[in-house]
Amino acid sequence: MKYTKLLTLLGLNKNEADLYLISLQLGPSTAIQLAQKVGVTRQMIYTLLPQLIEQGLMKETAHSSKRLFQAIGPEVLNDRVKNIADQVKEAVPILKTREAANSSVPILSVYENPISMREWYRRFMNEAKEGDQLFIWATNKTWLSADPDFLEEFLAFKKKNKIKDYILAPNTPESRAQAEKLKEEQPYAEYRFTDSWWHTNAEKWLWKDSVSYLTINENATNLIVLESKALAEIEYYNFRQIWHQLKP
Repeated sequence: MKYTKLLTLLGLNKNEADLYLISLQLGPSTAIQLAQKVGVTRQMIYTLLPQLIEQGLMKETAHSSKRLFQAIGPEVLNDRVKNIADQVKEAVPILKTREAANSSVPILSVYENPISMREWYRRFMNEAKEGDQLFIWATNKTWLSADPDFLEEFLAFKKKNKIKDYILAPNTPESRAQAEKLKEEQPYAEYRFTDSWWHTNAEKWLWKDSVSYLTINENATNLIVLESKALAEIEYYNFRQIWHQLKP
């Protein structure tokens, strides 16, 4: 059924979810009627019904000496969602204490879509200090379009904390227009434009000991992050060599 998967995300198994949805449609029904509609045995239905009643999703009524069962209105699901959210909120700090010490700084991380890439941005916003520096080989592509709402938050964080961006970009009208467009959001960014630019939709970012490679495509935007102090030092050296050769 259409909403079975949704209910399983709220902790019900498939049979429980199907029973709840069918009962919601039928209204007060006997156990036999529900078993037939759900497609389970009589023994199974008498196992499922008490489980849903205990979870507050169904109730038992009586009519003309018949035992009837009825789903509680779907508003009850809001309470279930809130309860799960409260449990998750309580569990996260505990789980963080059990996280492996080196798991927050892996040697190599691959984020295969803009949503998973948020982990890197969140890490940056949690760890970056005021005045930190970010070195970027940029393209003339609008990387903001990959996840606009979240990346606007990222830009706001950089602006508030005066993060200094040093950006190498292609010397093209599109690239200069993009830099001008983002001037207000990135007041601490400094650009230098090169005529010897790369003809790919890839960017490279340097921050602390991480080297990040970002590919920008409509259906395949991803981020590869390499954590290595030694390799980062090489990349910083290469960046500065090019930077100082270009005019401000």
